[in-house]
Amino acid sequence: MQVQTVSIAQAGGLTNTRRALPGHLLILQKTLTPEEYRICELQYRDVPFGRMTQENIISHSKALIIKISIITGWTIPDDLDVKRILFDQFAKKIFETYASLNVQEVEYAIRNNGTQIKDWGKSINLSLIDEALQPYLIKRSEIRKLEESSDQPKCLAAPIEPVNYPELFETVRNIFLKTGLVGLIPTPLYDFLDSTKELELTMEEKTAIRVHVEKRLVHEAEQEGLKAVKELRQLKKDDHRGYELRVRNECKKQAVANYFIKQNNIDNF
Repeated sequence: MQVQTVSIAQAGGLTNTRRALPGHLLILQKTLTPEEYRICELQYRDVPFGRMTQENIISHSKALIIKISIITGWTIPDDLDVKRILFDQFAKKIFETYASLNVQEVEYAIRNNGTQIKDWGKSINLSLIDEALQPYLIKRSEIRKLEESSDQPKCLAAPIEPVNYPELFETVRNIFLKTGLVGLIPTPLYDFLDSTKELELTMEEKTAIRVHVEKRLVHEAEQEGLKAVKELRQLKKDDHRGYELRVRNECKKQAVANYFIKQNNIDNF
């Protein structure tokens, strides 16, 4: 079979938005937030970089640089030699660090997490791309654990390397202290802190966190609109197990967030 080579001009338009999705996603859709389900779904929409030919990695990387520049306002250098080195280094970075992701995932991460980066600067800075892609990888790893625990047989997307929890702890803490976004905290981090006795909660503390989380879920649904409010109420009424799973996961995230705040002696975060 001959492998198709993608040109730069084609690269932006060949993502397979109609690719068949695994059946277990229908089960997960009931327990995930719209954003979490979107991340889960994106894994199956295209071929990961790690399974592309070298030519296609280069073509897609060049197209991505152009798209990222449009999103961030970066200026692509005019000098051909500098541009060639830039494209080469970005392609290598994508393959070496983000081989398990696909084109659509990178675009999504830059569009959504990139808004948390206050200053992208004028010139292309590859290190800043990590600040958008690392939180996405953390969320993707967390959602993958839910996939692995679902009841039906499945064919999972490209595997992610085993988690280094001490390193993950530092990464997540730094991101949280910069953004204040509880949603970026992976629930396995709570399990790690709990297993090492770093985070021990009393029953009163757990109850207080649950009350706070349920109020936050309602508030977030109201912010999204009437449809989201109805979906949350329907989930609570018709799928108690799914609702409890969602609340439990959110409580874990909030507990870790509270731990970060307490650990860093932050008031009115």
